[in-house]
Amino acid sequence: AAAGGGFGAKTDKEASAETFVTPPAEAGVFFHRGDVAAALGVRARDVEAIVGRNAVGDVFVCLTDHAALRRCVPDAPLVRFLTKGGRGLVACAAGGAVAGDDGRGPVDFSCRFFGPNVGIDEDPVTGSAFCGLAPYWQARLGRKNGEEMLAHQASARGGVVRVAVVKRRGENPGAADETKVHVRGRAVSVLKGEILSDGFEAEEA
Repeated sequence: AAAGGGFGAKTDKEASAETFVTPPAEAGVFFHRGDVAAALGVRARDVEAIVGRNAVGDVFVCLTDHAALRRCVPDAPLVRFLTKGGRGLVACAAGGAVAGDDGRGPVDFSCRFFGPNVGIDEDPVTGSAFCGLAPYWQARLGRKNGEEMLAHQASARGGVVRVAVVKRRGENPGAADETKVHVRGRAVSVLKGEILSDGFEAEEA
């Protein structure tokens, strides 16, 4: 979760997170669909739109269909060049389907995340990518405020995530409205610990 967001885990091994939304915007995009197609190893006509970049520099693109998303064989040096200053490239497409422990049946949209800039050829499941994708797909699918969408990260391991964009009015008069993305899905605990502040002395500059 990003700064300002919270995280909690439920006993049924389903985790949920809430984070302030940073939707991608056109700022910082200097390339064309042909460049994206070459970086992803697909045809130029498979690239429907360059959605933009988010606050951490990830590039978001939308492909024409789920089959094109599945066909992606990224060129790491090209992805690294196009996403300079960010972590990597998020490719998404409408539709898709799952058949596994996370459920069976169709999903609203699917994605893949390639992050050679941070040493990740392809991330199995990327919660932060769904935080950027949620506002885009909410608008595109015409979903209501707080209405959940079912999404799938189509990596080799894969993962199903439920996302919803929630907009709330500012608590005080004149305060800006607040927009957050809720993300939830199955999780496995791999580390437990406790951070204690007592006993540490501040270092002098």
